[in-house]
Amino acid sequence: MENHDFVTARFTNNDRSTVMARWKSKTETDKDGEPIYRNENMLADPNNVLYQNILKHITVDKLHENTINWARAEREGYEAIVENIAKNAGDFIDVSDDTKFAEKLMKVMDPEYQTDNETIFKFKLALFETPKIKESKSRSLKAKLRKAQSYREIIEVALEF
Repeated sequence: MENHDFVTARFTNNDRSTVMARWKSKTETDKDGEPIYRNENMLADPNNVLYQNILKHITVDKLHENTINWARAEREGYEAIVENIAKNAGDFIDVSDDTKFAEKLMKVMDPEYQTDNETIFKFKLALFETPKIKESKSRSLKAKLRKAQSYREIIEVALEF
């Protein structure tokens, strides 16, 4: 791109057939005096002049690496947002905070506490993946855990392992 310095580039789709390149203007700045950045999208086709120009600044391997790093950073950002939403909604507990953990545990141990079957099922699945239960040879305890209907029953059985 004329009057711009190459900054970076990455693939923008799973097929790795499109590329986005980022360029920094050598001459233009915004109102704060910061350089203006521009994105340029193109097909990753060896016959494409724009793509040929990008390959003068970056290797295909580096394009793949940048894509993986970008996707990883996006995922981490997404997970942080979801975690914050869950914390603010009270759906997520920091187990290092003993008071909150104990409060939530007491809530689910209440015989009147109701939840949906899918949540109970996922909780049991998670318990079956813990080493103590996973490695246990006790078929009767595992069967008892499968049949448990409430958090209280599930925890009581899990403590028997």
